[in-house]
Amino acid sequence: MENRMNRETAIERAHAYFDDGTFESDLARRVAIPTESQNADRADAMHDYLEGEMRSALEGLGYTCRFLDNPDPRGWPLLAAERIEDEALPSVFTYGHGDVIRGQDASWHDGLSPWELTRQGDRLYGRGTADNKGQHTPNEHLLAPLVREGLGIMTGLFWDLGEEGIPERA
Repeated sequence: MENRMNRETAIERAHAYFDDGTFESDLARRVAIPTESQNADRADAMHDYLEGEMRSALEGLGYTCRFLDNPDPRGWPLLAAERIEDEALPSVFTYGHGDVIRGQDASWHDGLSPWELTRQGDRLYGRGTADNKGQHTPNEHLLAPLVREGLGIMTGLFWDLGEEGIPERA
């Protein structure tokens, strides 16, 4: 019976993440970070995303995080995170990338910006909402209720900042 209560509580917390606006708030903060991997001038943004956004969020959930050098010397660093409660537990591994294609600011419709999350009806607009910040944000936070409720799961996460491209550097 104890496990059933934890399961229900975890599901309620996952629903609340979307219903109370926290997902939109988290996504807005992440969309505002211009992680254009093809642009060498965005090094600070790339670092802020991995260190300030992803690493801090994951460590807050009890993950051990480490940065890995990209095998391509032109590439951005990688972030690996794991949370091991018991090696006998089921494991879940998820991948996400935090980089986006160039913002192309002038190509956006009036009232929209690549670096600002905007809701229009039931749609959210902003660079990365569909590829890939809009996917890994809920993945990360849907694991959080499982962790908090102690449902017993081992998780590994891997974040890449070079999926959309590698900058041409001098």
